[in-house]
Amino acid sequence: MIEEKDEVMENLHKLLRGSIEEGEFEAALACLDTMIRFTPYDSKPHIMRSEVLTQLERFDEAITSIQTALSLSPSSSRALGVAANCYLSVGDVLSAKMAIDRSLTIAPEQPRMKWQRSFCSLSMFDFKSGFEEYEYGFCASSRTPRGPLNKRWNGEPTPVLFVHGEQGLGDQIQFIRFLEEAKARSGGMLVLETQAELIGLCKHCADLVVAMQPDGSIPVAYTKWISLLSIPNILGVDKVFGNAYFTPPEVEVDLAGAKVGFVYSGNPKYPNDKGRSLTLEEARQFEGFAPFGLLQNAGEIPFEMPRIAGADIGHTAAVISKLDLVVTVDTSIVHLCGALGKEAWLIAPKNGEWRWGLSGSKSPWYDSVEVFRCVDQDRQPAIKAICDRLKARYGKSDFLPANIKRPLAKAIEEAPETQQQEEPEMQAA
Repeated sequence: MIEEKDEVMENLHKLLRGSIEEGEFEAALACLDTMIRFTPYDSKPHIMRSEVLTQLERFDEAITSIQTALSLSPSSSRALGVAANCYLSVGDVLSAKMAIDRSLTIAPEQPRMKWQRSFCSLSMFDFKSGFEEYEYGFCASSRTPRGPLNKRWNGEPTPVLFVHGEQGLGDQIQFIRFLEEAKARSGGMLVLETQAELIGLCKHCADLVVAMQPDGSIPVAYTKWISLLSIPNILGVDKVFGNAYFTPPEVEVDLAGAKVGFVYSGNPKYPNDKGRSLTLEEARQFEGFAPFGLLQNAGEIPFEMPRIAGADIGHTAAVISKLDLVVTVDTSIVHLCGALGKEAWLIAPKNGEWRWGLSGSKSPWYDSVEVFRCVDQDRQPAIKAICDRLKARYGKSDFLPANIKRPLAKAIEEAPETQQQEEPEMQAA
């Protein structure tokens, strides 16, 4: 009997490995459920079940599975790490941090867990702890050094400081604010390496701005190097300020009658793009509430409006500077608005980026950005709140074609008069 059970478990393990390798997570889940029936008190299948359910975006079930695993193995660092990922998937940063803290108490030498905890700390605007532990990303193979370790800058004077603009466009726009102090601290020439799209906008931020090379080579000689996102830790940043720090280039722009920029989706390759980007149906709910212009060159136009994005980031910055307002999901555009000091209304997912914090309508990173938070995975409350505000500012009837009657538009159009009178006070607050 025991031999038969062992043979069954061995076959299930083979099926499980094959299913996961092929990305067949439903089949993997079926294998794990069978394994749990054979060994209900073994925490490992419960841990793997939680990981598979996370892949299937069945987050509530994933949390239940990992809680079962922890009841069986309370001191399992792996289970605590999976628990942290589950909690982060639903935006429960506090529970994630508790799981990580507990794991590091049991096994302190875990660079990846410390790196993961940095995002929890930064979400709570504990910048000093967050930026210190963000450096563990190099040990966890999540960040790549741009040069030899003996040439890494630690805040000392140096003739030529080479700054590597790591991560995406939004991260670089956000962290370029620290270049001025880094240059003052180093006392020499500062060279910024960034994506070609950002060069025009960043040319006043450094003594020299160079494009990242396709072959990964560094096109200038330098005495010290540093990654852009490491600068706050070197400088000992424990507080940030949200004032504007970019000046748009002086170029002619054509808004085609638009007053409000609109961005409803981001890069589809971004891991959490499904969580941040609106569906076309969700985007269409904004139709008629303002004279919109689409601030993205790719993707379908969800309703009639001109495309007004520039050919590059610098030109787009010039376009944004002429608008009244930008309504956007969490892409590089919201960082650009904040850096320009342009008013922006951000639709932020519950499990969104650390820079927007955990609650409230403001982030210390950008004074001009107002955060409209989704409730759990539901974007509808944020969409409705923005449409209410747009109606109060622009008056929906001026922009909604007579033959268009979207459900949300109709509900707001028919809202009680007393509620409509209160909306300008909400906007002023």
